[in-house]
Amino acid sequence: MGKHLGKWKTGTPLVAMFCFHNWETLLQKSQFGLLRSILYQVLKSDPGLMPSALPRLWSKFVENGSCSGMKTTWKKSSLLNAFARLVNQVELTKNVLILIDGLDECDDDQFDILRVLKSLDPTAVSATAGIKLCISSRPLQKFESAFADYPTIKLQDLTSDDIKLYVSRD
Repeated sequence: MGKHLGKWKTGTPLVAMFCFHNWETLLQKSQFGLLRSILYQVLKSDPGLMPSALPRLWSKFVENGSCSGMKTTWKKSSLLNAFARLVNQVELTKNVLILIDGLDECDDDQFDILRVLKSLDPTAVSATAGIKLCISSRPLQKFESAFADYPTIKLQDLTSDDIKLYVSRD
């Protein structure tokens, strides 16, 4: 995995992460929450990406000169479009590492979230691209099938010797 994460363009990557929690609030277990969180983290780290990721909101900001009084109702489709624009812009100018933990705990249609992740331009998330995705999940068949062509790590393969050593001590 290090060989894939090690091939960046130049500079330090922005890091955005999201952990699905199936026992928490709706935002912590939904695709809507994932998109809002990732967008917020990346745009907070680099506000210069706002005009391309959120062009309508940015033009309202430019017209008004501030954000005060602006009300925005987020729709999933708007967030998906902003995420796609962000990915395309980041590919041109930045390095971003997106960590997603517990994909299997997403309450939404999990095939829908797989479509979103797999819809990213393959060149944008290739081994040498500006965007890297690291996704963790229980080994459910739908995820293994969806990501069969991507590099994977099976934690049990990395820890089995340590577990055997621990168990054999007693």
